[in-house]
Amino acid sequence: MKKKSALVSVIIYFAFFLGGCNFSHNDRYLEYPGLEWGMLPEEVLDQLNIREENVSLHDTAPRTESYVFNDIDMFGEEASQVICNFLDTTYTEDYPDGGEEGADCGLAEIRVFYSDDADMEKVFTEMNRVFGDTNPEIYEYGPGIITPDQVSLNEKPTRESESLKLWGGPQLSDFIPESQSLQYRDIWKQYKRGLNDQNWEQFRENGRLVTAYWTNGGEEAAKGICLDAMNLVVYNELKTQIEN
Repeated sequence: MKKKSALVSVIIYFAFFLGGCNFSHNDRYLEYPGLEWGMLPEEVLDQLNIREENVSLHDTAPRTESYVFNDIDMFGEEASQVICNFLDTTYTEDYPDGGEEGADCGLAEIRVFYSDDADMEKVFTEMNRVFGDTNPEIYEYGPGIITPDQVSLNEKPTRESESLKLWGGPQLSDFIPESQSLQYRDIWKQYKRGLNDQNWEQFRENGRLVTAYWTNGGEEAAKGICLDAMNLVVYNELKTQIEN
């Protein structure tokens, strides 16, 4: 079941470098029903009732672990491929090096791809039911924005359209107080390519713990969705380090 794949290696690369209303846990943190961010791989497989024949790839690398599933239901429609990326955020001064072999990796990202004839309106309706209303725009600093040849953060918001819908969880500024901003900055720079002293405040003010998008495809995009909690799992680790 364990194979090596250039596709998964690329996915791992992108994945690695990369709060008055009453909210349910699902809509506030954009969690897929039944799952929680930070879950271990075996917990995710159990909750999604994944059988061995549905696992097409299982890849591991320092600090990361990825599973690729085929032909499972996601948000009411059969997905042709589901990629779950897991990340070990345990802090060391030489992060991302210094990770322990076999260290636990927690769920940090879910990417779902659908076939060309999939009913994406059905998927959108279910996501809207679970996550609530969409956001007209979000600053998306996660996977897909930072690429191997890009050394700066994307400083422009992503805006929704007929073919692209967006959801955003709590903003980082709601959780990172100004009094601790520099402490978070100095460590967070080790987790995210392109983050530096100059753009940290823009990232803290506009970035979100979790983001999600839905697309019904187009000339350059496949039908699919992405739930990205890289910022949340990093924040949880840094909060523990700073408060202890």
